Amino acid sequence: MKSLEIFLEGISNSAKKIIYRGVDQCYNMEKLERLASFFDALRSPTRLKILQVVAETDRPLHIEAVAKMLGINYAAIYRHIQALRQQGLLKVYEVGRSRVLALTRPQLLRQLLELADKFLSEAQG
Repeated sequence: MKSLEIFLEGISNSAKKIIYRGVDQCYNMEKLERLASFFDALRSPTRLKILQVVAETDRPLHIEAVAKMLGINYAAIYRHIQALRQQGLLKVYEVGRSRVLALTRPQLLRQLLELADKFLSEAQG
């Protein structure tokens, strides 16, 4: 923001307000796009099931084990995992030649899903 202030030296206050409003709107749009991407990663029942399976274990799970539990091939599961990983919901660790999964923030994820469930329950009356 400091470089923006230097750039705006000598510009009228009304023009500065317009520019700052534009900067705020861009920031808000970026934030909204990040939120949309985050919720987009949660749009699939399969992805929610992956999160649920990983959350219900005490230790990291092999991706192959998750695929078998859900009856979905490894490549399909891995694509879902990548979407969840990009949004910071899952961590993937290399263990030897295998890859295992763990939630990044289990408590926050539980709270988010509980809040969503509560929202939907109240919305349905």
